[in-house]
Amino acid sequence: MTQCYYKSDYYVNCLDFHPAGNILTCGSINGDIEIFKLDELKNELVKEWSNSTTHSNSVRISTFSSSGSEIMSASADKTVAVTDVDLNKVKWVGKGHKDPVNSACYINDNLIITGDDEGEIRIWDNRIKSKAVSVIKEFEDCITDLLIKGNEFLVTCGDQIGCFDAKKYKMKAISDNTEHEFLTMSLVKDGKKVLCGTATGSICLFSYGYWGDFNDIIPVNKETVNKIVKLNEDVVCTCGDDGEVYVVDVLPNRVIGKLKDFKGSNDVKSTDSITINDNKTLIAFLVNFEYIHITDTTEVEKLVRNEETNFFDEI
Repeated sequence: MTQCYYKSDYYVNCLDFHPAGNILTCGSINGDIEIFKLDELKNELVKEWSNSTTHSNSVRISTFSSSGSEIMSASADKTVAVTDVDLNKVKWVGKGHKDPVNSACYINDNLIITGDDEGEIRIWDNRIKSKAVSVIKEFEDCITDLLIKGNEFLVTCGDQIGCFDAKKYKMKAISDNTEHEFLTMSLVKDGKKVLCGTATGSICLFSYGYWGDFNDIIPVNKETVNKIVKLNEDVVCTCGDDGEVYVVDVLPNRVIGKLKDFKGSNDVKSTDSITINDNKTLIAFLVNFEYIHITDTTEVEKLVRNEETNFFDEI
């Protein structure tokens, strides 16, 4: 069973798996972007390279392009950048945000969406100069997450979720005020359901295209749901400020259980930025923002199998 801890020299904000290998990128509070590779024989993370020139302040987003050849990063220094993975060289930098950039995602390998701490959204084309191709000012609070689906992208800000046209960059719909502060999103059920993790430890479920109000809510913990990662179309894993990693079933809605093997003798106070590799065999997440932890999905699969057995026993 894979259990691997790596202690970073600086607090780490974000993680992402390479789309075709057991390679991780992370962004640190000091502005570094780093790449790690899992040595499966030694069961340890090996640092491949570090880049301290792309950003001058905390890196909040560091994610691979769909090909894995580039890393897109966004920072509290108010910029978004693209770095060549093989060359460890900055290819493009987007400047224009007046406030720290908090969230970012690809529309495709050329178009990028960013959202900052004061609600401004910008769309960039990394083939051209650093000026944004569009600026959206529909919000006045921190953009907590961005997610692309086909020709639309979703935005969470405060207690609302908005849906935008990804070609015209115009708002199509926005939810009512929900009294739940949304921190993160994930698509499940073949894109038919949107999960929103909240600052009060629950997951709100929206039916895609019906943005007035959420349909259901899953209580997960008493703290926060900081990040959600999809194991399959029915099961997700969450991390949060209570230091746990939960396995959650969606429709029927229930918490299946939580991971225990990763803790060992460590004092785990928080988990964050959970991500899963391309073949769904490894999960990585941050522990206390200073440790990168990788575990295989054996424990998750065991919890899911036990839940399915119990379900059919009750029929």
